[in-house]
Amino acid sequence: MGGVAVAGSRVPVARVSQDVQIEHAHVVGSSMGGMIAQRMAIERDLVWASRRYADVGALRELAAAGYDRAYYPAGIPRQLGAMVLAGSRAADLAKLQVPTLVIHGLDDTLIAPSGGERTAELIPGAQLMLVPDMGHDRPRQLWDDLVTAITNHRPARN
Repeated sequence: MGGVAVAGSRVPVARVSQDVQIEHAHVVGSSMGGMIAQRMAIERDLVWASRRYADVGALRELAAAGYDRAYYPAGIPRQLGAMVLAGSRAADLAKLQVPTLVIHGLDDTLIAPSGGERTAELIPGAQLMLVPDMGHDRPRQLWDDLVTAITNHRPARN
């Protein structure tokens, strides 16, 4: 698998947050980025296709742009390998002491909603937001709701 590692993906973000003295941040990740956000929370105290909104034309454009930008068939098994090699985060997630909001689409066919439910169960005090009409993507029509939920989920400042 070479040097692919989920844990190693967090280093630049953590380093930048230290260099510019960011004390509190919302760490948001989606899909594998969600795994990376979880790993960041575990290793460092930091304060990651929907049916209803499916726009076939926009989805085709997004897929085409992604293909043109980074067509690399070997990347798929490398990403899956990195995810598998990262192992279970369950024991570490149970030790987290950071405010956590788990957002998961009810229409997600890649990772069933039970995956989001399990993550929220493992993290002490985590809140779960199951989003109707959202799959493994984040449709533009839901951005306001998602941003509001994330923004409102910050801890009270002392």
